[in-house]
Amino acid sequence: MSNSSLDPGADRAPLLLDVRSNAEFASSHIDGAVHLPLDQLQQAAPRLLPDTGQPLIVYCASGARSAFACAVLNQMGYRRATNGGGMTLLAMSLERPLRSA
Repeated sequence: MSNSSLDPGADRAPLLLDVRSNAEFASSHIDGAVHLPLDQLQQAAPRLLPDTGQPLIVYCASGARSAFACAVLNQMGYRRATNGGGMTLLAMSLERPLRSA
């Protein structure tokens, strides 16, 4: 039995979640990322991220806010949220371009 048969979300591509401020996101962000500022996370996540099984890679500028966001998301039932750390290193490791809003 494969891991994917045990975990229905195992084969899905992760969603990039940017938890930085509106100004930071407008300045630059990883292409294709969903923006959900940390101060709106608990209120807006159920609406913007209805699938709690969706793999999430959460990032911010340095990794501190994204670590906190992952803890909050896990408490909310998002068990596949992982901390991607800071935006620049994550974009380089994923080979994804940065965009401005």
